Amino acid sequence: MRSRSSVEMVYLFAGPVIWAVHFFLVYGTNALLCARVPWLAKLIWLGQPASTWITLATSVLGCAALVWLILRAPRRGFPGGRSSFLTTVGRTLCGLSLVAVIWQTLPVLLVSACG
Repeated sequence: MRSRSSVEMVYLFAGPVIWAVHFFLVYGTNALLCARVPWLAKLIWLGQPASTWITLATSVLGCAALVWLILRAPRRGFPGGRSSFLTTVGRTLCGLSLVAVIWQTLPVLLVSACG
């Protein structure tokens, strides 16, 4: 059985964790593809290299997870008499993480991969 405080903490840190995983996947994938597997980095599909498609797929998944968390948050706080402060902070962190994921995706569309 999960305690209320552990559920609250998981929700509170879920947004920044999704953002951090997205950050490391995007930059790690680009670094590995450009440095270790350049033939895969230059593989073109619909006019874009493979690293761009991997980054876009990661970004779509991250944004979908963050939007799901924002919409899934309880409206009046967590059960058990807690205030809605943690819910508000959790939603805010998910919203900021969503902005960060979108912001990290923009250079993929503006700068060539392995350039």
